[in-house]
Amino acid sequence: MMLRRYLFEITLSSLILCGLITLSFLMQFEVL
Repeated sequence: MMLRRYLFEITLSSLILCGLITLSFLMQFEVL
């Protein structure tokens, strides 16, 4: 049960990280 929660938090944080990277990339693309 603890392992599942740990895995869920890792997945969630990596999803947020990917979203932030994509967002900043799109913003840079729009600016350029």
